[in-house]
Amino acid sequence: MSAIRDGYEVYFVSDASGGLSPEAHERAYQRMIQASAIPMGWFAVAAEWTPDNTAPEYLSMYPITLAHGGGVGWAVEYILANLPKSE
Repeated sequence: MSAIRDGYEVYFVSDASGGLSPEAHERAYQRMIQASAIPMGWFAVAAEWTPDNTAPEYLSMYPITLAHGGGVGWAVEYILANLPKSE
């Protein structure tokens, strides 16, 4: 909220909260949106960090995606299983 007051455009990771309860999480979420903060999911943030497979951080995202990426994780698993094996 202080970054918004200082004039920054603020994004927040809406699905990675340590709220005390679902209601507390929802109230904080709504308060941030009302103050003009923009919600993003954790996977959207990861996609921003690694926009394509030439980004140096790209390979480090595989374990996270496989463990927590849901359907995207399954797609990555399929792609990795079908890549040509290096000799």
